[in-house]
Amino acid sequence: MTENPEEKVISAMERSADIYGVRKSYARLYGTLYFWDGDMTMEELSEETGYSRSTISPAMRKLEEFHMVSRSKKEGEGKKLFYTAEEDLEEAFKQLMNNQAKRELEVMQEALDNAEKELDEEEDEKILEKVRNLKKTYRKSERFMKLVNSLPSGNYMEKLNSILRRKKD
Repeated sequence: MTENPEEKVISAMERSADIYGVRKSYARLYGTLYFWDGDMTMEELSEETGYSRSTISPAMRKLEEFHMVSRSKKEGEGKKLFYTAEEDLEEAFKQLMNNQAKRELEVMQEALDNAEKELDEEEDEKILEKVRNLKKTYRKSERFMKLVNSLPSGNYMEKLNSILRRKKD
């Protein structure tokens, strides 16, 4: 039996997720939603993927955190949740990077500021220099994230590629 094209893509999503240390179930659930016409309930996701609710529920929360799915309720459906795949992956990636990078930048900048204040230049000159080098790197990262966030949605990859091409010349 040959796989249909959607299944081939979903299988590739699973392999890709595995490369990045993300659970394959997240990729299968996202792919299932992506190729589904409309939204899906947890029960429908379970039927389509074979996963239990105890697997689907935390996966959907994580996919929401990754901005790859959204959840909604429908009038007259009680507490039932409906999930929809985000199809604009550039925007999802932008939001994910912004949220994750912002948290990392805040944590690291605070730690580096505190370390710099505590170090005595005379006694810890080498360590102080390393801390300051890290601070420069994190400032550059912050500027990069501001640049990405300032670009209009949908074409920021084109803009970044344009910038990179100019740098090569």
